Formats: sequence, C-alpha cells, structure tokens
Amino acid sequence: MSSGRIEIYSDIQVIAEHLLAKGRGVMVIDPAHYGGLAEQRKSRGPAPPQSSPTVVELTPGPGVGRGFLAPAVEERSLAVYEEVADVAANERIQLLMQRLGLTGMVHGYEALSEQAAQKNLPYCDFLEQVLESEANLRQERNIKVRTQLAGFRDIKRLEQFDFKFPASIDEKKIRELASLRFLEHHENVVFLGPPGVGKTHLAVALGMEAIRHGFSVYFVSLTDLLERLVQAQAENRMRRKMAHLRKCRLLALDEIGYRSLDKQATTCLFQLISERYERGSMILTSNKSYGEWGAIFQDNVIASAILDRLLHHSHTINIKGESYRLKDKRKAGVWTPATTESGGVA
Repeated sequence: MSSGRIEIYSDIQVIAEHLLAKGRGVMVIDPAHYGGLAEQRKSRGPAPPQSSPTVVELTPGPGVGRGFLAPAVEERSLAVYEEVADVAANERIQLLMQRLGLTGMVHGYEALSEQAAQKNLPYCDFLEQVLESEANLRQERNIKVRTQLAGFRDIKRLEQFDFKFPASIDEKKIRELASLRFLEHHENVVFLGPPGVGKTHLAVALGMEAIRHGFSVYFVSLTDLLERLVQAQAENRMRRKMAHLRKCRLLALDEIGYRSLDKQATTCLFQLISERYERGSMILTSNKSYGEWGAIFQDNVIASAILDRLLHHSHTINIKGESYRLKDKRKAGVWTPATTESGGVA
C-alpha cells in the first residue's frame, strides 16, 4: 500500500490500484481504473470521457436515505458500474464460448446482442439467432475443408451444367441422383460418353452436393490412383491405403479408358472395388462402353469381375453429343467433327 492508495497484485504484477477511502461510508469512484475494460468496448461506441477520481460521502443528506448517493453522483457512478458489469459479463460469456469451442459465437455474439436489444427480441429468439449463426459458420468451414480434401481439379455445380447442349442425356435421372439417395443405399453411378460431353462436370457436381450434405468425398483420376496403389503395394502400405479409400463415403474415379492398365494396376483396381462393394458408393466416368472394358484391363475375366461388382447396385448415365469444349471452335469453323461412313459423329 503506497501513500493514500491501495495496490492489488497478481503474483508480482499490479493489476489494479485504488484511492484509499478515509473513513466509513465513503465511496471512491475512479473511472480510470476501468479504462482497460472500456477499451474493449470501442467497437460499440466511444469510450466514456476520463475524469479524476471522485470521493463521495455516503451520509444521508436532506431527503436522501442512508446508502444512497446524491442524484447527479448516483447517475454517474451507476453509468460507470453498468459499463464495467456489461464488459465483465461479455468477457465471461466469451470465455465460456471458447471453452465450448463455439468460435463463431465469440466473434459475432456482441453484434447479435446489440441487434436483439434494439429490436427488443425475446431471449429464446436471440438464443436461436446466436446458435444459427454458429451452425452456419461451422457448416461453411466444414464444406471448405471437405472440398479441399476432395481433390477436385475444378469446382463444378449442377446448376452450371447446360442440359440443352448434349444430344442425349437423362436430365430427370441426374436430378434424382442429386438427391443423394444412391449414397444412402451404397449404389454406384457410371457416366459413359465421348470426351467433352460433361461426364467429369457431373461427377464433380454430385461430389459437391455430397459435401454440402456432410459426406466425405475423394475425387481422383483412375491413372493417378492406381499409380499410388501400386507404389503403396511396393512399400507394404496397401492395407492402410485401402482403409483410407474404403472410409470415404463417395469415391469418384475419373477418366477410365484413356489408358490401358497392366496386370498389377488391374489387380489393384479389382481389390479396391471389392473392398467398397456394398460398403460405399463410387462415381466413375469413362469414354468406353462396357463392352470395351476388357481391352482397358487387358483381361476379360477381371473386367467381367469388376463390372459384376460395379453394376450390381448402380445407375448408368449414357451421354451422347459433341464436345462442349470445342463448340466455340466449331462455330468459328476451326474444328469439324470426324464422321463415319454412315454420316454419324465418330
């Protein structure tokens, strides 16, 4: 205690300092003591002007009961303590939010509380707004993380797809698949068609729809995946790799048929499909009809075994038409599609 003042310590650090009252019934009001707390309230308006400490005798005056301050002093002191109490309450609320992991609430709580006070909202309505804000922020964060982990080369949405461009596509079936019932039933989706008709776009769009509904998705080209599986097999990590691929709710394999597979890669693919059979859904895209898959795998027996498991619970979407990527070049006369002897597009 220094001359005329009281110091409050935490370990060896001074955390508060007060004037010393001279007798009973004396209150010391020092706004500077609360400056640090009020500083945290700048976003809610200008801080109250600082003034010198006020010493107030609590002896009753004419018409004033014991324990009450004179009106002018009472109003000023109550304003200071209300501000301090408000700050302290917000600090306690924010600490509780942090302990509960409600990070979205921590940053948006005060703004929502001010809006609720202005609109005089009931407590239940205010609580609903705060919880809804936290839920929305968590959903946005989860979607962002799952999208990054999915491995999409580009983000595509179903609403961006031009259903009028392909010569033949079952739009109603695509819309039905977007309901994601096939995921609940562990069914597969196979998109077949020539290059450029939107197979990958639709595969990514369904993957994004799955992510928005809380499912884990992994998208990869067949060639890249099989290279990783062959490497994992050589490094004795195949079991762990398969466990990871089996765990995701939706596995999308792109570009089946662009390259022939050797026996080791074909065996790895068969093992993967067997692991996921009736356990998890898959989306596959291919520019080859099912009758040509034997040439892809260079083994008709394994091709038949793979197709047997893929098609048991599946939806096949055949898309016909020209390449969407080349439509502008065709309009400009830069590119002309090759035709067969019968006059059809090759």
